[in-house]
Amino acid sequence: MIAPLQKIEFGEDVRDLVSDFDCRESQDRDATPWEAEINEWIKADPSTKDGARYRTRRKECKVWLYLNEDDDLVGYGSLGRSKWPDVGTDPIVPNLVMTPITLIPALGVQTQFQGRPEGVLPAEKYAGQILNHLIYEARWKLTERQPCLALYVHPDNERAIKFYRKMEF
Repeated sequence: MIAPLQKIEFGEDVRDLVSDFDCRESQDRDATPWEAEINEWIKADPSTKDGARYRTRRKECKVWLYLNEDDDLVGYGSLGRSKWPDVGTDPIVPNLVMTPITLIPALGVQTQFQGRPEGVLPAEKYAGQILNHLIYEARWKLTERQPCLALYVHPDNERAIKFYRKMEF
C-alpha cells in the first residue's frame, strides 16, 4: 500500500522547507518558463503580489506542503478564488456574468518525486495525491463557490497536460 502524503499548511513557520524547491523535469538544464514560475511562486518574498506568501497572508489562497514518510518535501498545491464566465451562458454574449470558482494557482512536485511511486495508478502517484487533496478541499470545504475547479497549464507543458487529462480535467 502507498503511504499517503502528510499535508501541512504553508505559513511563515514552514517557509524554510521550500527554500530549495525545484520542479524541473531534469536538473541537467535550465528551467522552462512554467517550471521557473512554479519554483518561484512558492519561494517568493512576501511583498511579491503573485507569490504564495503574499496571497496566503491576504487570505486569497490556501497552500499546502506535502511530505513523504521520511519528511521530505515532495511538492505543494494551492487553492484560490477567481471569477470566470458562467459556463451556462452563451460565450458570444457580451458582458458575461462572472461566477466565483475555485482555482488552482500553482501545483508543483519536486524533480526527484515526479512520476513516483512507480507502478501505481495516476491517482496514487504523488502528483495524483496532491491533486486529489485539492479536489477534496475545493468540493467539501469551499462550498460557497460554484462546483467548478479550474487551473491554467502552459500550452507547451505536455507532461502536465497529459497528467491533468489522466486525472479527468
